[in-house]
Amino acid sequence: MLKKILLIHPKSDEYIRRVRGGLDDETHMVYWELFPTLDHLVPVTRGGLDDETNWITTSMVRNSAKSNWTIEELGWKLYDKGNLENWDGLINCFLELTNKNPLYEKNGYIRGWKKDLLKARNAIGKQ
Repeated sequence: MLKKILLIHPKSDEYIRRVRGGLDDETHMVYWELFPTLDHLVPVTRGGLDDETNWITTSMVRNSAKSNWTIEELGWKLYDKGNLENWDGLINCFLELTNKNPLYEKNGYIRGWKKDLLKARNAIGKQ
């Protein structure tokens, strides 16, 4: 959704931005709290694999705070996968918005998310 905001309101990049090489100290907190990212259950620096068997999803703020610690060392809890029947993570909203506005499809980041989302949703539906 943040990428969509940037496409519609390019000047919002002054407040929500990602800089090459990492995040700067002027990045808006909404980016840190809401931007999804992958993290490693067992940090790669501690022998964890960089593949889907070791990937977990989190926010940028949690990823940054976790650093090279394990969730057990931090006293955090790993939650079970959500149930798409209870909450879809705004998947349908994302698809509706991207389907209605061809501008979104021109952005490689959004196009990639949509492609992977549809692939994952299709795989879940076949289980």
